[in-house]
Amino acid sequence: MAARAEAPRRGGTAGRIAAEAVLAALARLGPAAAWRLADAVAGLAAGRRARAVAERNVALCLPRLDPARRAAVVRASLRHAARAYLEAPGLWRLPPPGLARRVAAVEGEEALGGPLAAGRGVLLLVPHLGSWELVGLWCSARWPMTSLYRPQHWAVDRYIRRARERHGARLLPAGTAGVRGLYQSLREGRLVGMLPDHVPRTGGVFAPFFGEPALTTTLPARLLARTGAAAVLGCALRLPGGRYRLRFVPAPPALAAADPAEAAAALNAAIAALIEAAPEQYLWTYKRFKVRPPGAAPVY
Repeated sequence: MAARAEAPRRGGTAGRIAAEAVLAALARLGPAAAWRLADAVAGLAAGRRARAVAERNVALCLPRLDPARRAAVVRASLRHAARAYLEAPGLWRLPPPGLARRVAAVEGEEALGGPLAAGRGVLLLVPHLGSWELVGLWCSARWPMTSLYRPQHWAVDRYIRRARERHGARLLPAGTAGVRGLYQSLREGRLVGMLPDHVPRTGGVFAPFFGEPALTTTLPARLLARTGAAAVLGCALRLPGGRYRLRFVPAPPALAAADPAEAAAALNAAIAALIEAAPEQYLWTYKRFKVRPPGAAPVY
């Protein structure tokens, strides 16, 4: 059963105004300037624990790399994690033409546009690779798009929600009602976006992720099986000069398998294939393996 919808924590007006002022200041930076700032503070902002998590994840998921290469991936991933958060305010404020100028290339747009033009819903699965914020903004500027939304800290929740919806996206609170809205949107032939590489708070099955068992959401398989929607994976990889390359890849049919474990394994394999193209840009600081199968030793 899906969790009840969450609400942002409440707080004072002064804190909210201060937080929004910081976000507004960051919004005046272009992506290239935001990246330079992120690179300068990444080492400090990441902290010892975040670096340790990234090192553990990279060692587990990319064991074929030699130690020097793994260390380089960790260092780069910390910079890209900082970039993801510091570039977002600037992306949120851009109108559609400004977003388009930031995109150097789009690969596989027909994977989205084809089914949508034919009246078929599309489930877009966007892992934490590159700029997931840009993917949502770019897509919602082109097609009606619905996504689940987990409320943020009270000080920034209103600002972030308004920014993400400014091009026409529809954000539904995570929970039972939000999931019903996803089903409805897909049945109506619309685009639905989802971040598929979180550890689910309820439900889920263990499936291999780079060969390591990871608790994995079963919601994509259920959505696909019940609506007949197409499934696509997407990411926006950073390029030099503050630009991005969007990539959309049709998901394998097994993503809609009746067996939840088979579907989850297909999902994780598809995500891993995207990551392999640019492992430095994945969010390795996230504790993807924090929930373990019964009897398995802790990872972190």
